[in-house]
Amino acid sequence: MSSRIKKIGLPIIILILAFFIMLSLFSMRKPQQQEVPEIKPALVEITQAKSQIIEHQLFSQGTVAPFLNAKLTAQVTAQVAVLSPHFVEGAFVKKGTVLIQLDSSDFKTDLLAAKAQYAQAQALLEEELARADVAEAEWSSIMDQATDLALRKPQVKQQQANLRSAQAKLEKAQRNLERTEIKAPFDGIVVKRDVDIGQQVNSSSVLGEFFGTDVAEVRLSLTQQQALFIDIDKLNEKGEKPAVELSYQTNKVAFTWQAELNRSEALIDSGSRMFYVVARIKDPYNLNNSHSHNLHFGRFVDAKLTGKSQPDLFVLPRDILIGTDQILVVDNDDKIEIRQVNVVRSDSTHMYIDQGLSEGERVITSAVSSPVNGMLVRVAE
Repeated sequence: MSSRIKKIGLPIIILILAFFIMLSLFSMRKPQQQEVPEIKPALVEITQAKSQIIEHQLFSQGTVAPFLNAKLTAQVTAQVAVLSPHFVEGAFVKKGTVLIQLDSSDFKTDLLAAKAQYAQAQALLEEELARADVAEAEWSSIMDQATDLALRKPQVKQQQANLRSAQAKLEKAQRNLERTEIKAPFDGIVVKRDVDIGQQVNSSSVLGEFFGTDVAEVRLSLTQQQALFIDIDKLNEKGEKPAVELSYQTNKVAFTWQAELNRSEALIDSGSRMFYVVARIKDPYNLNNSHSHNLHFGRFVDAKLTGKSQPDLFVLPRDILIGTDQILVVDNDDKIEIRQVNVVRSDSTHMYIDQGLSEGERVITSAVSSPVNGMLVRVAE
């Protein structure tokens, strides 16, 4: 019996002793210390504020158009006899080039008749003047003073009036004959032809369209805020005009032309509330080698206008602006200060500040998550 108890109890005693030994060992272990991670301040990039004298650059867009645009019209009724080989769309012609010749046979006949009538009126006047001289000599031998009728003065005036009428008809006949030649009114390019040989045209019939190539213009829109940086009211005065750079890009190749801001339209559009100014460029088709490339009528171009100069402006990236008038500044203790500034103007990439910053202050240019005043930051080297 005792041996059986020993066999059963001994393992139990060993298990109980092992349990207490393990329990004592666990109680003797030192608790492991948890390491608290160090939280570092946010890393920011900065730029130092530096004031500059800024010549404002304003941007707009517009379409190139001719300064001179003429409709070629007939001034007499006749049949088209000849068309110049230069009278085709796209042809460049000089001022005075005959583009259309109308049938002039009837007008030449009218001119001959007018010349004959003028010669006849001139002869009748000379004859009447001779009669007046004879009458004056005869009456002077009879009496000291004779009447105007006796001296044939009314008859002389009548013949003088007839001569003036004949001269007017002669001049009109000459003008009508000249009008059978329709000429280029100025140096330009033929845009459209609306007539063919043999066609009967009437006075005031439109025969074609003609653009002058000496000067082109681009109408540019400006917001009221942009207009503050250009002397709008002085554009229509004589003197040096602001520079304008016109540009166009195609297939990653950029073309530029130098122009000038010629005038303002002196009105605000009632619909868009925009100002309109006009840039002018000479020799757009480069006929006198004024440019490196042609600037075609109808081309849509970008325009960079040179505006007023303004001192003591801070130029910063536009994307760092918070709301409409706040930026982040790092103070001497590397802490954030949310600073209110006055933005006088901004464009697609930059803003221009005249108040709220001091020379040399550190402005944050990188993104900061949920910034607050007094927030500690690290400044990137």
